[in-house]
Amino acid sequence: MLFASAEYLFVFLPLVVVATAAAVRLGGARAAMAVLIAASLVFYGWHDPAMVALLLAGMAVNYALGVRLAAAPSRGLLALGIALDLAVLGWFKYMGFFAGIVAGLGGQKVEVSAVALPLAISFLVFQQIAWLVDCRAGRAVRLSPLDFGLFVAFFPQLLAGPIVRAGETPPQFAAPGAFRIDRRDLGVGVALLALGLFKKVGLADGLAPLADSVFQASGRVGAVDAWGGALAYTLQIYFDFSGLSDMAIGSARLVGIRLPANFLSPYRATSISEFWQRWHVSLSRFLRDYLYISLGGNRRGQVRHVSALVTTMMLGGLWHGAGWTFVTWGALHGVYLAVYHFWRRTAGKRLAASGLRSALSCLLTVVAVAVAWVFFRAASFTEASGVLAGMAGLRGLEGLAPPLLDGHALAWIGGLLAAVWVLPNSLQWLADLGPCLPSPQLPAAATPRPFWRQAVFLPAVAVWGAVALLIVLHRGANTAPFLYMVF
Repeated sequence: MLFASAEYLFVFLPLVVVATAAAVRLGGARAAMAVLIAASLVFYGWHDPAMVALLLAGMAVNYALGVRLAAAPSRGLLALGIALDLAVLGWFKYMGFFAGIVAGLGGQKVEVSAVALPLAISFLVFQQIAWLVDCRAGRAVRLSPLDFGLFVAFFPQLLAGPIVRAGETPPQFAAPGAFRIDRRDLGVGVALLALGLFKKVGLADGLAPLADSVFQASGRVGAVDAWGGALAYTLQIYFDFSGLSDMAIGSARLVGIRLPANFLSPYRATSISEFWQRWHVSLSRFLRDYLYISLGGNRRGQVRHVSALVTTMMLGGLWHGAGWTFVTWGALHGVYLAVYHFWRRTAGKRLAASGLRSALSCLLTVVAVAVAWVFFRAASFTEASGVLAGMAGLRGLEGLAPPLLDGHALAWIGGLLAAVWVLPNSLQWLADLGPCLPSPQLPAAATPRPFWRQAVFLPAVAVWGAVALLIVLHRGANTAPFLYMVF
């Protein structure tokens, strides 16, 4: 079931909100939790009910291992739990990829039967690995089976994150007034749903044909089209993931739960390091705390530091997709990070801060990210190299075919880039209402927003939401899934 679908917005979500409110009034927080777990299982099994058994089995095994690790920390038991989780992920998501590698090395053809990929398998595995590690380290709060079930399977975060830790949502389950929804919860939730839906169906899906046309003609495009297509995809995945994050936080808020922020205006970052503090925040945090630090981090010399950075980001790329283009995307970001840290240790500290320097740093960061997105978007290295050749000007400005992007398309791309850099994001607009869990990059507003900002913001949300709903109703089952839901 897609967030941007009529059945979710008009049937499933309203029923869940009403059922949760009724359950908490009649039976208290535990009854509301039971309702939400049942709703989450329906949500997960909407397209393939058989996958619910896999979800429940994984939750049962990881809960039992986590309880045991909390009671008697064991490196061997932790290794077993992680190995089991990674084996499930590897079987469903990477078996064909690894079989292709073996075939290439041995010169033999390896046949692998197609295996249906369970939804959200990557997010589920990472969240439960974090739980196991935290249990062994004594960082995880003690959870009942009901707590753990909702912690893992909570439907707003289930399919595409954020990757939540045991100290974030479970304490809310036992807090006074848990799941008792007030007007603020409803207002924030509806506003974020409207904003996220508009970003997805009104902006991201509108940019998709521009990017698709350029990548499909990658061997013929010139500099203008190549840069236009790369920036169109840069904006498409931005608004797609931003919309998904807004709708996840908004859906959770409608039942009284605050999720952590997962998307914080990453294209305003003035360094590649800051970009990863703002883009897919929960994944970046996972990679840093559970992989990069385990590989040595920055504590064992520069060679080990660079190796840890590149390895972590390559594995992060592989997490996104079973293909060498994703690995290359991750490796490129690893190199970016290594260069940035080297620069900061040398020239960076000697350069005085200024508005111009910040603007140039932001522009350089966006350009570097856009170049890397080419590998992420491309279906093959041939397609990626074709777009990059065009961006490098090897075919001139117009390339080998009539221009694919006209002046209106280029102006649209430029206008959206300006909006991304200048306008507050949705969480900033709603900061005084506490839309999500506190974040270092999103401090709570000290005072309410000025009236004029609310007077502009609220009607705009209403209009955008109405437009987005009309688009959803018009498209029906043809609405494209969120990009991150396939990872």
